[in-house]
Amino acid sequence: MKWNKYKIKTTTEATDYVCGLLMSLGITGVQVEDNVQLTEEEKAQQYVDILADLPEDDGTAFISFYTKTDRVDGTSDDEELLEQIRKDLKAASEFMNVGEGSIEHSTTQEEDWINNWKKYFKSFTCGDFYIKPTWQKRESEYDNYKMIEIDPGTAFGTGKHDTTQLCIFCLSLQRC
Repeated sequence: MKWNKYKIKTTTEATDYVCGLLMSLGITGVQVEDNVQLTEEEKAQQYVDILADLPEDDGTAFISFYTKTDRVDGTSDDEELLEQIRKDLKAASEFMNVGEGSIEHSTTQEEDWINNWKKYFKSFTCGDFYIKPTWQKRESEYDNYKMIEIDPGTAFGTGKHDTTQLCIFCLSLQRC
């Protein structure tokens, strides 16, 4: 299935307003791209080792949303929705800086995301162990390694995390 992607150029100041506007029009999911730096409080709540190093905030933000294509030719009749967004942005510009308010259009093909990531997950070694996903064959050059066959999910279980590899390495030291 194809999807229409619309990307609105606005300001960081108007981001919350534009997202609320889209929600009021029935758009339930948006993607916000900006360079707003995290506050110290927000950094303390993050569960990541290294935060993204963003450039300075220039006040520009992009808000993207998707709609389904309805026609056989892959197009959709979103003009009424887009006209309402333009009208609402123009009205909002009277009391806040909504920026350019331009709307860029592109289409994207929906892919089988649940399985496509598998082509990037390859077998690897750690200590005396050969770790491979269930959908790949064991390579003969690793016949002397102990094998761990893993069926990772999309967000967990690849065996590549540093702490997992440390545990596997310790197992190889134990001569299990």
